[in-house]
Amino acid sequence: MNPETVKKTVTDLIAAIQTKNHNAWLACFAEDAVSHNPVGTPPIRGLGGLSQMYEKLVGVFKDITFTAESMFVAGNEVAVKYTLSGQGKNGRLVSVEGINVYEVNDRGKIQTIRAYWHPAEMVAQLKK
Repeated sequence: MNPETVKKTVTDLIAAIQTKNHNAWLACFAEDAVSHNPVGTPPIRGLGGLSQMYEKLVGVFKDITFTAESMFVAGNEVAVKYTLSGQGKNGRLVSVEGINVYEVNDRGKIQTIRAYWHPAEMVAQLKK
């Protein structure tokens, strides 16, 4: 796998989050993609499940910024250390950090996400 293809796939995903473009975000995934978001919770499978996950996570924001602070490509995987910040639809400001590991298949689509972050931090900030 070309490292630039792997990086572009994830960069496209991040751009879709920034613009809150649900369809562009979903287009970055393989039909049978699996998301462990966060790791330790039941996996989300397929485009339908991913679409629901998107609405739960991104849908609560009026404005959102996903800043990739570091990106490391190895083979067909990329690890991204990031900060997600934004304003919830309720006006509350949110900032959380995490690391996501994306596996990209040979068609340039995300096959697997392993997300390391603490959803409780985001929920607490939205409720303050």
